[in-house]
Amino acid sequence: MKETQLFKLPFIYGDHQSQLQYIKSLTQKSRGSSVIFCNAHLISECATHPAFYESMKSASAVIFDGVPLVWTARMCGMKDPNRYSGADFMTDFFRATPNEKHFFLGSTQQVLDKIKLRFPHLNAEYFSPPFKGHFDQNELQDHRQRVLESRARFVWVGLGAPKQENYVLTQAPQTKGVVWLAVGAAFDFLSGQKARAPQFWQKYGLEWAWRLVQEPKRLGPRYLKTNPLFVLAAAKEVLRNLPRKAL
Repeated sequence: MKETQLFKLPFIYGDHQSQLQYIKSLTQKSRGSSVIFCNAHLISECATHPAFYESMKSASAVIFDGVPLVWTARMCGMKDPNRYSGADFMTDFFRATPNEKHFFLGSTQQVLDKIKLRFPHLNAEYFSPPFKGHFDQNELQDHRQRVLESRARFVWVGLGAPKQENYVLTQAPQTKGVVWLAVGAAFDFLSGQKARAPQFWQKYGLEWAWRLVQEPKRLGPRYLKTNPLFVLAAAKEVLRNLPRKAL
């Protein structure tokens, strides 16, 4: 497993097994850890929201969850960066850690029930909080208490980006030995609520286009805004790393 700075964020990469082991090892830390699965959308959010960007820099680990990010890393001189999507990571992690306790937080009760059916042997608890733009301090404390009482060491959070990233970055430091992972759409994919793009689309960085076809009204306006922002941010990052690439 390797570590690098891209967009000044603490990315990890390497073979999938080493990434799984590293994330599992975070439970040994005295404070809770935050794990972000990063894509082009989050980079565009960083470009337009400085406070969010500063918060993202404090993440315990950032994982490549988007082929355009992998392309950017290669253009910056990184060797063999690889994508590990939230949905793939979760499936592999459940298989590799059969004795761990998990906590699912977010989405709808319908989606959580479908995840239960797909992973009947998973030792987990599930909580779908009220849908709202912001949780107050009392609600955040209540959520942490639920996690504490469950004795779960891994909390999978699906609240939509960038809300879920802000959430795990806020909650993790308030706990001990708990790993908070912002995985977003992975809940919908694991439950079967939404279909993932075929492998061909994923391989060539077109998963965003597949999702656009599935949800044009929701994602069309977002992509029109965020895709150009990402391209600009990526170009700046490549230029910033030209000296490193030259070496």
